[in-house]
Amino acid sequence: MIRRGIAYSVGLQVLAGVAPLLMLPIVLRSLGPNAYGSYAHALALSGLLTGLFVTGFANHHTRDYVRSKLTPDVPGQVPPFFRLFLFQLIGAMVAGFANIAAGFLLASGTQRTLYLIAAVGTLLSCLNVDWVFYARNDIGPLFWRTLIVRIGVIALAALLLRSSDDLLIYAVLIQAANVLSSLIGFILASRQEERIWISPKKIDFINSRYFFASNVIGSIQQYADQIVVGIVFSKADLAYLSLCRQVLSAAVGVSTAACRALMPYSVRAAQNARRLTAHVRQIARPYVLITVLTGVGMGTLGAPIMQWLAGSRFHFPNWLFPVCGACFVATAIAVFIDTQISIPINKEVVTTRSNVAVALLILIGLVGLWKFPTVGYVGALWALFIAESVGVFFMLIIHKKIGTFREI
Repeated sequence: MIRRGIAYSVGLQVLAGVAPLLMLPIVLRSLGPNAYGSYAHALALSGLLTGLFVTGFANHHTRDYVRSKLTPDVPGQVPPFFRLFLFQLIGAMVAGFANIAAGFLLASGTQRTLYLIAAVGTLLSCLNVDWVFYARNDIGPLFWRTLIVRIGVIALAALLLRSSDDLLIYAVLIQAANVLSSLIGFILASRQEERIWISPKKIDFINSRYFFASNVIGSIQQYADQIVVGIVFSKADLAYLSLCRQVLSAAVGVSTAACRALMPYSVRAAQNARRLTAHVRQIARPYVLITVLTGVGMGTLGAPIMQWLAGSRFHFPNWLFPVCGACFVATAIAVFIDTQISIPINKEVVTTRSNVAVALLILIGLVGLWKFPTVGYVGALWALFIAESVGVFFMLIIHKKIGTFREI
């Protein structure tokens, strides 16, 4: 059962990563670097707000849902699904209206329209309840849903995109696909849940505070560099950074999916220290080996593959993707420590503290990039690699200091 769940989970993320790559020849050759970079800036802001207030709580919701199902007879316990959905709905409203405000305050013309299109996706991100399927270890429906939607998006992109004048069509197409995926997932998930109205007073915002703090920091890690590069440099430079980030995000997404599939088992194993120790040791070795091999492959094959996909309008330097590969290895290891050790034993504060250091280092790097723009957009990737590496070191040191390794 574990292997099947991991297979579907990894397959889902591979699909989510491969589908955009299949679209790249259509999108990049049609739009070009400047138009693609303009939309990437709108997506970066939407992604920052969505991650901060909605999707960044996926691990919290997974743990809460699993524990509620493990203790169904606790007096006064509220059914978890709609309680956690209301949590997301409130977050999506905050994020969506902030996205709309940013569109009117920070941009005009076509760029403003791109912000507002992205804001629709931000508002409807409350429908993204994929974490339920991970908690149930029933990831098959997500895989088939994503496959169907992605095939449709690729087909429509091939039919509709012809030049940079089709930028708004591309923006609408992407947001419509995201909303449709979330809506299908919500319908499938809610059919198995008890429908009950829940007062916002039943939402435990206090116990999610460390997750929110991690979301703030995680959003800085993932999107701040793209926002800064989009301001300091040209939209074409942002296009290159965004594509590197897309490759990195797809690779990290596969690792995160595997870890999310394993996390319910780690949460259950955490009820007994010896069981958790054996479980972590069993899964750590293959995970690290696959992570390192993936990072090496990204570094050696990333540039020629992307150049082939993007066509003659883009020019990727050979040294760019080795930095991406190194970033991937550091980030994937941090994800493993967080999901398989910190969260199962209620020490997500370790990840929060580590991520504070990571975010500060990234911000320092971005300030340096702002002051010394001659470094170029690749400086953002170097800052990310250094920060993530230091973050992994901090996580291990903090866990050792608070006695985690003695407990497990």
